Amino acid sequence: MPDPTVYQRPSELLQHLIRFNTTNPPGNELACVQYLNDLLQAAGIETTLLVKDENRPNLIARQTSTFPLQFMRRMSAFQQRHSTLAQRNFSIADPFWTNQ
Repeated sequence: MPDPTVYQRPSELLQHLIRFNTTNPPGNELACVQYLNDLLQAAGIETTLLVKDENRPNLIARQTSTFPLQFMRRMSAFQQRHSTLAQRNFSIADPFWTNQ
């Protein structure tokens, strides 16, 4: 079970996430998704796992709020030589992501 207060130490949380080998192919996001699922549940956030491929589950987290917010992120990493996307720096306001 991850430390539920790790969100207060973002660099430590980032270190944990980077340690998961989610290089695609093959992906293998299961351990990362389980870690995030446990972390969110420990914080009292409702979660659901949707599984088509057992090594690549999808995590849905829901928290009651006064305004809707949707955040989607890939768990898998990709090798730079396989994708031109690795050469771009993305931000949440990047039209590449917001227009998808």
